[in-house]
Formats: sequence, C-alpha cells, structure tokens
Amino acid sequence: MTSGYQTKRRDLLLQWGALHTERAEWFSHWQEISQYLLPRSGRFFIQDRANAGGKKHGSIIDGSGTKALRTLAAGLMAGMTSPARPWFRLATTDTELMEVDSVQVWLDEVTDTMREIFSRSNTYRALHSMYEELGAFGTGTDIIVDDYEYVIHHHPLTAGQYVLACDDSGRVTTLIREYEMTASQMVDKFGIDNVSVTVKNLYENGSKHTWIPVMHSIVPRSMSERSYGKPGSRNMAWKSCYWEKNGPEDDVLRESGFRRFPALCPRWAVTGEDPYGSSPAMDALGDIKQLQAQQKRKGQAIDYMVRPPLQVPTAMKSSGVAMLPGGVSYVDGVGQNQGIRSAWDVKINLEHLREDIMDVRQRISSTFYQDLFLMLAQDDRSGITAREIAERHEEKLLMLGPVLERLHNEFLQPMIDNTFDRMIAVGLVPPPPREMAGQELKVEFVSML
Repeated sequence: MTSGYQTKRRDLLLQWGALHTERAEWFSHWQEISQYLLPRSGRFFIQDRANAGGKKHGSIIDGSGTKALRTLAAGLMAGMTSPARPWFRLATTDTELMEVDSVQVWLDEVTDTMREIFSRSNTYRALHSMYEELGAFGTGTDIIVDDYEYVIHHHPLTAGQYVLACDDSGRVTTLIREYEMTASQMVDKFGIDNVSVTVKNLYENGSKHTWIPVMHSIVPRSMSERSYGKPGSRNMAWKSCYWEKNGPEDDVLRESGFRRFPALCPRWAVTGEDPYGSSPAMDALGDIKQLQAQQKRKGQAIDYMVRPPLQVPTAMKSSGVAMLPGGVSYVDGVGQNQGIRSAWDVKINLEHLREDIMDVRQRISSTFYQDLFLMLAQDDRSGITAREIAERHEEKLLMLGPVLERLHNEFLQPMIDNTFDRMIAVGLVPPPPREMAGQELKVEFVSML
C-alpha cells in the first residue's frame, strides 16, 4: 500500500456519499416494488446477501403482477435479442460499399463470431435479468469484463447495489457499487499483499469464507490524471478502483482502467437529468397493492361463508360439540331457538368483488404490455394472414417504440461495441478488406420488434 492512494480513496468515498444521498429518494420506491413483485431481487441492506434464503413472499397473495413482469421480460428477450434467431448485423454507413463481396463476407464473418461469443458466454442469461430489472425498477445495470475462456463475462447487478451519475449529455458515465466478497475471493482477486491486515488474518486463520464489504467504482478519469500517448490501464479514459468499505484509510485494493465505459445502464424512461429510470412496475404498483388487498378480503369473505362464526347455547359449553361434517352432538333441551346457528346473517355476494379483481388484473396486464406480447399466443383462430401478423407486430412497435429506441442506444449498441473491442484485443477480428479503410461501422437491429 502506498500513501499516494489516500487522497484518491477519500475522493471516491465523498463521491459515493453524494450519489448515495441522491439515490435515497428512489430507494424506498424500489423496496416497495421488490416487496410486491420481485422479493428475491434488490439488495437494499448489506445483510440481504446473508439472508438470501429467507422467506420473502409474504406480501404477495396474488402473483398476477409478477407473472405480467416476467411475460414482459420474456417478450423483450424473444422480440429483441432471441438466441434462437439473428437479431443484429454489422454494416457500413456507405450503402454502395455493402454491395462489395469482400466487404459483405468480412461483415458476416465478424457478426457470426460475435453471435457465437454471445451464445457461449453468459450474455443471454444476463440480458433476461436486465429486462426484468428494467420492467421492475426502471434501470438495469450490467458490467462487462474480459474473460479468458469466453472472451466476455457479464455481471448483472440489481437495484440497491449501485449508484449512478450522468454527464451533461444525460449519458450514464459513473457507477459505484457496494457488494461483498469472501476473504478467499479477495486474496484470489487482489493478492494477499494488497488486502488489509484484517482480511489477511481471516484468510491465514482459516476463516476464508467470512464476508467482507467491498466497493468498486468506475468513474471518468480527469484530464489531470491522464497523459495522452502514455500506455497503461492507469491512463485510460475510465478509472476502476476497488477498496474495502471498512478498510484502512489508505486502502485501495486495485486501480486499473477501461478505454470504454464497461457498464451497460439502460433505463426504461427518463425524466430530465435523472440518472435512474421509471418503469411499468412503478405505474402498476397501486393496482398491484389494491389486488393484494382485494384478494385478502375475498378470502376472508369465503371464510365467513364456509366457516362462519357460530352462536352456541351456553348449555353446550361443557358437553362438547362435534363440528366436523357428519358429527353428532347429544344435548338436552334443544328448542327452536336453542340450537347452533350462524352469527353471520348477511349473505355475501362476491360477484362484484370478482369483477373488480378482473378489472384490476387487466390494468396490470396492460401496464406491463402483457396483452401485446401474448396476443398471438392466445389467439386460437385459424387462417390468420401474414399481413395481420405484421400489423400486430407494428402495434407492438407503436406501443414500445420509444423504449426500444432507448434500449438500442443505452444497452445493445454499447454491448456490441464493448464486445467488438474485446474481439480486436484477443485477435478474433480478421483483417478487413482494403475497401473498408476509413469506413465507419454501424449496427443494424433486425429482431422481430
């Protein structure tokens, strides 16, 4: 450890504190969404990891909201980035150049290699997780890192684990996350000479699986910290620092860098300069909570009808009463008004409550676009024409168009750019034809949506 790290760590802690305060306004909203929709998602306290196996679904009586969210995530996955069919291709901005055979062959080869990387790595598992986070919390976050075996590896995060900040253009350029690592994991990743004395003692004393809070920040490197033309990870555009949250004051576990921002931080919808997005779950949360209350009341009403409170003569208190079906009770002096009867004389009509529940479910389904994604699957008519199918896909695009545009710009395009950079670094991109010299590449999305 060198004392030169002290100021850097102090600056990072100050930045974490400021962004943590800014995030506080979103925090309670995310917690409520997690409570009623995705109890296993969201990490709002450090002990959430330790209690990950505890029962958390107590607030969910009717799971219609969770099912609608999962339909949305699955629909986006199948419609935008299905692993079963091509969903993107590389092209050039020069349309005439696309007619040259050598250029087309090179573009197809690079595209196929990238698709193979996505298939072999954990890309598609991460994509589905991101779509679910977007639908629930309005913001998805995923860090792409180099991987020796699969070229790239994704680390999808969940709400509560990170803070974000944007530049003056509204693009997310800063990410700081809080998570936990075991002492063994820290020694493997950073080396035993770089961890704190506390972690070193845990490792050497056999407590290798003790969890330690760790911070990881990815922030733009200031102009004063860079020397243009000088190689090395500490001179790259983004600075990456790991440090122990409760470690010594001068403790920075590792400082490195990235040429390109490695975090994918798409947002469902953004207002103004907000670093976090709003989501369908935020719009549907009132309906989801109403549905839970209605289902609870319906259950109580059914209980009143099936097992109503009874009025029993006091003479039967000591003799005992057989309450099971077919039971027989022997008592004396049972007259017209002395028998067991229900104390609940109001006839409960559940029809209106059922109709309102169906109405609330429909509102939730519509908010999550469930009806759009399922309209083909639920249509059992025969003879549907290709034109009708195409028009229905156009309807989806009309409803989701702004969201898809944002996901292209903030999610899929940066993911392909990061993967392409990594492919070049490991030598998986063949030499381009001479006609490609000085040409700019672009990504064309060709998915169902």
